[in-house]
Amino acid sequence: ERERERGEREREREREMLEQVSLPSNIFSICLGHALSTEYEEVMGLLIGDVEGKVAVIKSIIIPPRLDRKKDRVEVSDEELIFAASHAEDLSAATGETCRVVGWYHSHPHITVWPSHVDLNTQMTYQGMDPSWIGLIFSCFVSAEGAGQVQLTSFQSVNVPGTGLERREVAVAVRPQPALMAASVKALQSIPQVMYQEEKTAFDVAVKERGADQVLETVGDNATYERALCDLLHHVNLPLLRSMSERVEQVKQEIRRLKMEGSSV
Repeated sequence: ERERERGEREREREREMLEQVSLPSNIFSICLGHALSTEYEEVMGLLIGDVEGKVAVIKSIIIPPRLDRKKDRVEVSDEELIFAASHAEDLSAATGETCRVVGWYHSHPHITVWPSHVDLNTQMTYQGMDPSWIGLIFSCFVSAEGAGQVQLTSFQSVNVPGTGLERREVAVAVRPQPALMAASVKALQSIPQVMYQEEKTAFDVAVKERGADQVLETVGDNATYERALCDLLHHVNLPLLRSMSERVEQVKQEIRRLKMEGSSV
């Protein structure tokens, strides 16, 4: 009887699973840029949007500070999940559209796009709270024949009897969105801010753990921190500034074109 009830619950969860993720092109670009911001650690963000039938419609993202920074896994605190839910409510009030946290994305630097057993377990934990929760993975910095290639997959976890957790691939449709929405601009700006805060927190913790007699170690911590900030400036801040400057110039050109069309009518 217990096995039958568990099987019924699993079938009910599968009926609530998604068939597609609708991802705006601008959000795709921001997630990809975030994934390419570091090749040494996984990064992550939370997806804001709504579920319409069997489709998760992504409308914005939020990038929280990582609870753990490792090359093969990434975590976010419960407090940041609560903050993201509050942010989604604010976005709903501002836009008049239903918004909530519908999933997460993270990067796989130097490894394949397929979710690891840790990813599958994390995804299943989220699905326990929301069966329609979706996961995106951006694989980048792959080596050898795949140099320069970026891959994207969307998935949910399913519990297969006798096998355990397996991935269930969900189709991704990237929809055109030429204009950057205010929430998207805010998410884009938050990438260097969050990464700086993570570096500062790690440095502060390292300094606090050093003894007064560990002079050379403290000098090493300072050098590591300064190197990290230089890397952040070179690999994140400057490319972001160039990208935004190019976008501003595109908007100016479009405004000039529309004015010329208007004057000729």
